[in-house]
Amino acid sequence: MKRNLAAVGWLLVIGLYMGLTALAYVGRAPNEFDEYIPLVLGRLVRQGLTPYTDFFSHYPPGSMYLHAASMAIVGETVLAQHFLHLVFGVVTAAMFWRWARRLLGGDDLALPATLLFVAGCAPVLATTSWIGFCLALTAMLVCWLAWGQEGTPATGWFALCGVLAGMTLVTRINFAVYAAAAVGLAVAAELPEAGRRLGWRTAIGQGAKRLGAFAVPVVVCLGAWLLPYGRQMREPVEQTVLFLMGMIPAHRFIELPVNPWIFYALAAPAGWFAIRLLLANRPLLEAAVPAAASGILAGVLLWRRTDPGVYTLALALSWSLVAALQCWRRALRPAELGMLVFYSGIVHYSLTRADDWHLVHLVPAALALAPFLFTSELMQAVPRRVSAVALTAAVAVLVTWIPYRPLWPDVQKGAYLLWRGGLLERVPDAERMGRPASEKGPWGLVYPDRDELAAVRYVRERTRPDEAVFAGVRDHSRLYLNNVRLYWLLDRPVATPYVNFEPGLVTERGVQERMISALEARRVRWSVLQEISGGDETFRKRGYRGSTLLDEYLAERFTTVAEFGRIAVLRRR
Repeated sequence: MKRNLAAVGWLLVIGLYMGLTALAYVGRAPNEFDEYIPLVLGRLVRQGLTPYTDFFSHYPPGSMYLHAASMAIVGETVLAQHFLHLVFGVVTAAMFWRWARRLLGGDDLALPATLLFVAGCAPVLATTSWIGFCLALTAMLVCWLAWGQEGTPATGWFALCGVLAGMTLVTRINFAVYAAAAVGLAVAAELPEAGRRLGWRTAIGQGAKRLGAFAVPVVVCLGAWLLPYGRQMREPVEQTVLFLMGMIPAHRFIELPVNPWIFYALAAPAGWFAIRLLLANRPLLEAAVPAAASGILAGVLLWRRTDPGVYTLALALSWSLVAALQCWRRALRPAELGMLVFYSGIVHYSLTRADDWHLVHLVPAALALAPFLFTSELMQAVPRRVSAVALTAAVAVLVTWIPYRPLWPDVQKGAYLLWRGGLLERVPDAERMGRPASEKGPWGLVYPDRDELAAVRYVRERTRPDEAVFAGVRDHSRLYLNNVRLYWLLDRPVATPYVNFEPGLVTERGVQERMISALEARRVRWSVLQEISGGDETFRKRGYRGSTLLDEYLAERFTTVAEFGRIAVLRRR
């Protein structure tokens, strides 16, 4: 009875934290770039346009179609994205709890571990990578859940894992690769023991069968994405793979920042082996080997911090080192090895941007490893109540950092929006914010930029609903990003195939020529340009400048008719 009451208490605490986090998430003003990209692209899909042929996107189509489906339910509002992210968050948290409960043998540790994981996910909830992260982690947890039983997962579990990995692939390609590597190395880690028990031929055949069951759904999902394009199949491949492979090292990644957090992130995969060996009561000299390897690896990568390929090198070396250490001592369970491989993948993802915001993805990936600590020989000798207190203390420490604490002003804003926002009306945001009175209500907290709203109303009042409008920046030769929210609020056809502007894309002459051709073909009359000083410190120091062709075209063919703070409205001469 006491255990049941304790479990109910923990569930209430987790529910309260998730509820407050959800309100804070709903109450904040979304980022003008990242968070509006899937919303605008999802609306284009709802309008019948085809990704990669009708408009450019370096994202796989899954997120676009999920947002389109969510908008069909909630309406064309930012709440469609909030609803989608919260659903994925709840499902992932529930799956994590079920897995932790199986691994740790009860709710007394599983529920505190789940609260710690949920708290670590809080700042990632608002990122465009959230859905891909949830799908990839859930795919692995499906396998790990079955691995917690005696024996190993049946082939059907690998097939289900493959379905989720395939869904990840059409949402975030890199996260699907991390999940596939995690499952593959977990299966490989089991071969030595299975070989001794069943014979090597049988063990290898069994492993191949499981990996085949995993791979088939992934290939089917890939085919379902690409085959409908027929002879135009090259377009999605170029935009989602080849463009990113060229753009990120040349324009988005500049150098790794030198700070303790980067060092810890790089050293963690090998350092985990040192911790596990110590907790297994192995000789100190044995634990010193992976500890030294982790420091050397981090040092080498920081030494090469200006090399554009350092993040790929970090992934290759981390995976190789993890595999070598597992062969050396077999200190990790297969599922634990897989989770560590996934963490190394998230390090790779975070380093491709090399900014503080993307580093927050490392926290939930690391906390997903935490339950394995309590399966070690040393920790099992500790009373479970003490372990539960340790997990609770970790939560208390984590929420002292602002990104992991639901801020009360945002919670109040979220509650105000849900209570007085007229959500049942299903009014599109563009139509709602077209009314000046909306600025004074709860929606004015979601869209606080008054100059932006004034510029949007000015253009909407002078254009037809089917008239294309161009939304860009003042200087397209030096841009880091653009205000995608302008397209969302204008609710007018996008004038060019490009919605989100990136350095290495819209800064290049060939792309600007295509944009000018589109503007001329549609005889676009209106343009909205915003001055944005984007980019992190290293990007600004680099001083990259691309083509000025588009800016020259706009200066020659358009004239400024109104200005609203940093935003200028231009009309064709």
